Amino acid sequence: MRPDSMLPSNCVSVKKLLESQPSLPEPCTTRKHEGNDTQKRPVNRWSLAICLIYFLFFYPGLDMDTGISLERKCPFSPPTLASPLWTETRARLTDRLAGLPGWGENEYVIALPTGTRAGRVGSDMEAPWRVAGDAGYIGEWWVSDSIVLLTPKNDTEGGEIGFHVSLFLPNQTQRELVFSGFPDLEKLREDYGLAHVQYLGPHLVELLAGRKVLVTTYSLEEVAQTLGELKDKIDLVSSDDLTERIIASRFTKTAGEMTYLAFASKVAAWVQAKMEAHITGSRRIQEEPIKNAFEYLSTVCYAQSQAYNPIVAAGRHASVLHYRTGEAPISEAYKEHRYPNFVLIDAAGQVANYASDMTRTYAIRDTWRLFRSSRSRPMKIVHKIVSDAQAAGVDYFDNAKLWADVEMVTIKRLVHGLVHHGFFVEGVTCDDVLREEAWRVFMPHGVGHSVGLDVHDPIPSKFQSSSPLTTRPHLYNMLHTTSSASQLSINFTITPGVVMTIEPGVYFIPSLWSLVRSLPEYETVRDMINWDIVEQKEWVNVGGVRIEDVVAVDVEGRKRVLTREH
Repeated sequence: MRPDSMLPSNCVSVKKLLESQPSLPEPCTTRKHEGNDTQKRPVNRWSLAICLIYFLFFYPGLDMDTGISLERKCPFSPPTLASPLWTETRARLTDRLAGLPGWGENEYVIALPTGTRAGRVGSDMEAPWRVAGDAGYIGEWWVSDSIVLLTPKNDTEGGEIGFHVSLFLPNQTQRELVFSGFPDLEKLREDYGLAHVQYLGPHLVELLAGRKVLVTTYSLEEVAQTLGELKDKIDLVSSDDLTERIIASRFTKTAGEMTYLAFASKVAAWVQAKMEAHITGSRRIQEEPIKNAFEYLSTVCYAQSQAYNPIVAAGRHASVLHYRTGEAPISEAYKEHRYPNFVLIDAAGQVANYASDMTRTYAIRDTWRLFRSSRSRPMKIVHKIVSDAQAAGVDYFDNAKLWADVEMVTIKRLVHGLVHHGFFVEGVTCDDVLREEAWRVFMPHGVGHSVGLDVHDPIPSKFQSSSPLTTRPHLYNMLHTTSSASQLSINFTITPGVVMTIEPGVYFIPSLWSLVRSLPEYETVRDMINWDIVEQKEWVNVGGVRIEDVVAVDVEGRKRVLTREH
């Protein structure tokens, strides 16, 4: 079909009128008629207005999309510290290890794995690798399949750091040395303040003779795998006490750690702004190119890699909490998503192994802000519900506050919006929804989590299972069975060094609704939902909205929203 045939009839007539004029000094306003210079013929301005609107928003031949601005230079200088970060973290860990039974009496040493480098099944190709969090806390290692050994200092040795650090590297074949290279051992020793740098072998067994090797409960298997045959000659002991002390040390950040976290968050916000300009200025987008552009721009600003696999989810894909962008056929990964649709971007890079975590949800061509059409109205409502809830949580977060209160303030505001806009049947109050945890039908995840060397940094067990949001745990338990998800039920006093996310969301997940409607233990919750509204196509097509920021109290006690600092 020719483009002309797609124009409204009044547009065609105006087009023919304009084409008939060989020269118009002031187009589309007035023209002189032959034989009568004083007579002027006005052009129908309403027709011109209709044509202009049609061209800008509906005419398929006109593409005014805003491309992604791929900068070549970072606008920020990289972060610098007065002394290596490991001097701070090792001193902090020294304090935490004080009182560990057997530590300091030459009875125990501590082994931390740097993490194994996984490969593809049936191939010699390697998967991307990140240093394990506990080992990364001791130094910015970049060697996989190694063991970091902590040996307590003698009483006569001074200093703030109460242990020696040694690094034991995997033995390399000649082929591996040629293909993969290997670091300068002496440089490693000098850069990271190491007592020894050696290869794994019999000498390690001799060094550990008569001593027990403590490992964390979650790293026992990986330490054994790294040691290989040597593990049968070494006394490995899994220690809950050691695990809790290391987690507690990592939970509150030092000044240097805060510097890296703040920079990683600043970079994430800068890249998100680039993505926002592209999405809100385009009539159509593709998920995979946005994901790739996000990764590229992050590396321009000193991020070695992404802290996690970036989530770019358009339309209904946004209802998948951990949508795996790119893990789909080409036809899906490069599918064009047009307005009115949301694009949810949950992505951030890591700097010096420290992660950020940021989520925004943008409207394609920002149509919902321009018009109050029936298609964009649900998008606008859901976005405002989430935005208001997130703002309430961020505003309340501060030093000396309880985290459970931050959660409750956020959820109460979210529930108020859901009830106000009719997502629950008439007569159901906010208190009813909170008591039955019916809000989890729309937000089946926690309000936030700790951030650090891991994007979901571990939290001390003493802070878990004490949140007032888990009064009815059956729905909670069904949806969350892994250890990382236990951060849904945490409570602690916010102190200097604490870094958390606040990330409420509203999602339309038919598979979750099927569970709620089919299982008898959710009968009360099921009867509270206004299914006549929720299951309408206009709401399901929204997919989901999530807004996430990294909040912190720095070592001086100041509240900071790291992902909103410029």
